[in-house]
Amino acid sequence: MFPLLIIEEPEAHLHPALQYKLLKYIDKRIKNEQKSRQIFITTHSTHITSACSLDQIICMSIDNGSMVVSYPGKVFDGDLSIKKSKKYVERYLDSTKSNMLFSKGIIFVEGLAEQILLPCLAEYINCPLEENHVAVIGVGGSTFKHFLPIFGAVYSEDIRNKYSIRRRIACLVDADPSKKKKDTPNAKWTGCWPYEYNSNTDAYEYKEKSSVVDNLNTMCSDISDKIKIRSGTKTLEYDIALENSQSHMLLTSSCTHKGSLETFIDNKNQKQDVFESQIDEDSKIALDTIDEDGEQQKARFATYYLMSIDSKGENAFDIERALRENLEKKGAERKSFQIPTYISDAIRWACGFNIGSDG
Repeated sequence: MFPLLIIEEPEAHLHPALQYKLLKYIDKRIKNEQKSRQIFITTHSTHITSACSLDQIICMSIDNGSMVVSYPGKVFDGDLSIKKSKKYVERYLDSTKSNMLFSKGIIFVEGLAEQILLPCLAEYINCPLEENHVAVIGVGGSTFKHFLPIFGAVYSEDIRNKYSIRRRIACLVDADPSKKKKDTPNAKWTGCWPYEYNSNTDAYEYKEKSSVVDNLNTMCSDISDKIKIRSGTKTLEYDIALENSQSHMLLTSSCTHKGSLETFIDNKNQKQDVFESQIDEDSKIALDTIDEDGEQQKARFATYYLMSIDSKGENAFDIERALRENLEKKGAERKSFQIPTYISDAIRWACGFNIGSDG
C-alpha cells in the first residue's frame, strides 16, 4: 500500500505566511515519521516554492506546443563544479526569486536599479513585462552563473535535455571596462571609462568587457538559442545617460551636483570643474580627443552623471517616477526617451521576440 496525499493549490485558501508554514509543517512530518509517503502539491505560489528545496520541485510547462516536465534540482547532478551553485540558489530562492519558476521569460539583472527601472523601460518600447509574463530577477551582484544551470547552461547535453527548465532568458550585465599598467609588477586591473579603451596602448592593457561577461558567454555558448547575454558600454546609469544626454528626466534629487548637470545640458560645450577635478589625466585626454559630432558631449554628460549619483537605488526610484509621469502625457507633451540597445534586446528576447545574435 502506497498512501498518497494530493493537495491542489492550497494558496487559494491560505494567507501567504500560512502557505510557507504549511509546507514546512508537511516537510517536518515526513522527515520525522520516516514512512513511505508521497505528497503532491500543485501550486502557482512563490511562497510555497520558496519553502521547498530544489529537489522537491517539479516544473510543468509548454515549450513549442509540447508538455515539458523539468527537475531543477537534478541539473546540478554529475558536475562537481556547480554543486556550490545549487546551495547558493537554494539559499536565495525566496518568494521573489521563485517567480522565475512560473514566468514565461526571465531577465536576470545585477541589482536594485535594474529591477526598479526595467518594467518602466519596457513600456517605452511597447513590450510590457506583465503582459508577456516576464520576471525581472535580481541576482545580487554578478552571480548569474549560479542560476543559469537551471535553464540549461550545463556541460552535459543529456542532463540539459532531461531536467532543465526551458525558458527565454536574458542576462543584463554591466560591461565594466578596465585597464592595467604594462611593465608594472603586480599591477591590478582598475575600472576605466569606455572611451579610454585602447587610447594609450603603450602604457596600458585594456579589457572592453569584464570577465563576468566573457565567462557567461562561454557558459551559455551551447544554449544561445535560449539564453542571451547582453551588456552595454559601462553601467546601467552610464549607458542610459549616454543615450539621453539632453534629458532633464534623469536629473533627480539624489544627484549630488544636479545644478551643474542642468547647466551642462543647457550649454552643450560647457565643462564642469566640479567633475573635471575627479577625473584622472588619462581619462581627460581620452575624453577630449573624441571628435565625432556630438559624441564627446554625450560621453562627457554620461561621465558626469555617473559620478554625480549618490545612491543608485534612490536615483532609480526617482527616474522611474519621472518616466512614469512622462508616459501618462499625451502627444507632443510626452518627451522622447531612448532605451539603450542592449536593454531593449534583453526585454524583447524575454518577451518572445527574436533579436540579433551579437551581444
